[in-house]
Amino acid sequence: MTGFEEFYQSAYARLVGQLFSVNGSLEQAEDVVQEAFIRALDRWPPDPGL
Repeated sequence: MTGFEEFYQSAYARLVGQLFSVNGSLEQAEDVVQEAFIRALDRWPPDPGL
């Protein structure tokens, strides 16, 4: 598992839960978090093992 995958797995549910508690929409919370991870992946340092 890559560093990004570990980061994603450890943070996704917590972030969705926090956003859901703010806006009350699970669908919107998931969309926002997914978009944030897509943008983060574009900027994530490459895996030195590859």
